Amino acid sequence: MPQFDWHKFLRNWNEYIVASSLEETLPPDARSAKWAGRPGATEHQIADAEKRLKANLPPSLRSFLHASNGWLAATQSIQQILGTEQLKWFRKENSGWIKAYQSPRGYGPEPRVADEEYFAYGPNAVDFRRSHLCETLQISEIGDSAVYLLNPQVISADGEWEAWFFANWVPGAHRYRSFQEMMEAQFHQFAGLEWTQPVGIQGTLPDEFVGSPGSPKRRLKKRKKPREPRLFGKPLKAWPVEELLAMLERGDFDIIHGEVIDGLGKLDDPRAVEALLRMACEGNVQAMCAVKRSAPEKLREPLLEVLRRKEIVTFIAVGSLLAELQVSEAVPVLAEVMRDVAPSNLHLGECAGSNLAAFREGFDVLVKLTRNSDPTVRRCAVVGLMSTNRAKARDVLNELVDDPDPSVREVVTLAMAVLPPTLKKK
Repeated sequence: MPQFDWHKFLRNWNEYIVASSLEETLPPDARSAKWAGRPGATEHQIADAEKRLKANLPPSLRSFLHASNGWLAATQSIQQILGTEQLKWFRKENSGWIKAYQSPRGYGPEPRVADEEYFAYGPNAVDFRRSHLCETLQISEIGDSAVYLLNPQVISADGEWEAWFFANWVPGAHRYRSFQEMMEAQFHQFAGLEWTQPVGIQGTLPDEFVGSPGSPKRRLKKRKKPREPRLFGKPLKAWPVEELLAMLERGDFDIIHGEVIDGLGKLDDPRAVEALLRMACEGNVQAMCAVKRSAPEKLREPLLEVLRRKEIVTFIAVGSLLAELQVSEAVPVLAEVMRDVAPSNLHLGECAGSNLAAFREGFDVLVKLTRNSDPTVRRCAVVGLMSTNRAKARDVLNELVDDPDPSVREVVTLAMAVLPPTLKKK
């Protein structure tokens, strides 16, 4: 496997930083030099950090530090990545943050997820094992209630630690296989470039540890054999489908309906799928997600039917699912919602714009809507273009900087501050 070129990667990232508003956050000397990096760390500096932390740092972080001993501006959410002298255990200064997430009163019981599912990673890997949080290494400053963490409790065969983008506004922690993978994701998102996190088990499962690094009590966690799915303490396949469906008919069982729906979604049974599809047509988002796992090809029409009803409770989730499945028939429906300028429809219009951004043909539709005569439509279209996270949206929004409507100008200003920068042609 070719070695990752951190020098080239950081030069590329730096180009986007100095072309963006982040350049203003750099210290005067870095701004003058137009360089967000620092001199590379020596092996002695890295060894000193490892001695202080009582842990061997993962290979990709070591390579990064050799290339640049810290990074002065990363993204809009997190600016500085720490150098060798600043690396610290997250618990040292954030015990309150950790306690908030480990309290079952605040977050309920931790879901039991099989290792084969938990370590598959991908864009939906946001659940995390809460006992790991207090052991994580903080490798960035805390930005917009967000921080980069490395998890020494999960180590892959090549010595890499699991990496987390951890924020109060993320439903959990977006987990990556390594520091390098997280940095690639963060750069591409900041720059508005396409990049897809690998999904599924890559090679063997990583090792999981119990106990802090450097502790004599630290040990390898014994991996349990994969358990077949269970529902209410009983193997899922042992439940008759009719019995599960009967539970959904009983109003006095509504407290367990969610678990039953999730279980039905894991069964390879046409009766379960048909029942879930009926619930999906009635607007049950959990049933929609269950069918998406088991029979996504059958979900198109029910989702479109619910979207056309324009019910605010389900609209955002249904639009997102249609975008995930790239159901192009949803595009004209979303555009129609944006053109409805009734005051009661404003929130739906903005949501429709954000949903349109995720469709392949959505960008061009949003561009056309920015030329609509009604300022409400233009405003919703700008919200949608902001959600595309594409640098070329700036060219469109430049035409709206002097829009006659102040509410349009306001959202254009916000969009220009967060959209990826446009690099000057060389």
